Amino acid sequence: MPPYIVQSHGNFAQIFERWLLAGTHRHNLGKPSHERVSVRTTSWNVKEGHYPSSFQGVDAIIISGSVNGVHDDVPWIATLRRYLLGVYHNLPWIKIFGSCFGHQLIAQTLLGDHGVRVKRSDGGWEVGVHDVYHDQVFVQKFPNLSEAPICYQFLHSDEVVVKDNLPPTWSSIGSSTLCQIQGLYQSGRVLTYQLVWQGHPEFDRIIMNDFVRRLVKAGAIDADASETYLDFVERDDTRILAAEVLLGFLTAD
Repeated sequence: MPPYIVQSHGNFAQIFERWLLAGTHRHNLGKPSHERVSVRTTSWNVKEGHYPSSFQGVDAIIISGSVNGVHDDVPWIATLRRYLLGVYHNLPWIKIFGSCFGHQLIAQTLLGDHGVRVKRSDGGWEVGVHDVYHDQVFVQKFPNLSEAPICYQFLHSDEVVVKDNLPPTWSSIGSSTLCQIQGLYQSGRVLTYQLVWQGHPEFDRIIMNDFVRRLVKAGAIDADASETYLDFVERDDTRILAAEVLLGFLTAD
């Protein structure tokens, strides 16, 4: 994160924590005390090789976004892949959530043997707030999605491709006008937000405006298109509903 964003909003882990806590508050509204949940998070900088030494008291792991891509040839990504495989195969009670880079890593690591891969999107960058329309089977698992489609900030240009069919226990969470598959779900185990266009439900307008302007300055985004992107950044979103769905996933049996 740029230093002034860290100063005003915190780092990736702190931004994610606030988003998750906002979802927890919404999840608890109107519930009797014995049905309310609380969330306690601890962050680990895997780029520096830091990992939990114990899973005692841990219910789930979250893999956040990153400035790196899953194909970058850096040792920490290879280590994280091995770690994720170990958690998935050896600790079946631990739930796994990924957003953006995290969802790409989960998709390619856990489903690579089934033809799932990450590549540069043919459609280029997707920026700003867009709707996600969910599969009805997924909505039945999380009824609060029937209220309205989720819409949140997008900022990425990579794409996860499913060559054939997903394994029987895996499914897509839904689609949009821009892509057929918007996320991955394995009941009781794995949830990812954005399979194709990588979403950032934890990002607000200020952070997104900064990233768009920096990408334009770096030449990664065309300046002529940036005004349209910034208009989409300013749209209203339902990112707290997205966090509430995550809470539903984390607390489900």
